[in-house]
Amino acid sequence: MVKRLMAVLAACAMALGLTALTGSPASAAAGCKVEYGVSNQWQDGYQATVKVTNLGDPVTGWKLSFSLPG
Repeated sequence: MVKRLMAVLAACAMALGLTALTGSPASAAAGCKVEYGVSNQWQDGYQATVKVTNLGDPVTGWKLSFSLPG
């Protein structure tokens, strides 16, 4: 649950920061939707799927990165 929350916060923070850097109009909607799920897991790790959806105006030239705790 904590990893999911961290992924959501990181993705939305990146999207909001990138929107601010691109000089979007004040009326532009900002934000994102992040879907995170564990598709496979084993004793020492897991495999996850992450889907990030832009809820605002199109953004070009961006890069998404995040770190999971632990």
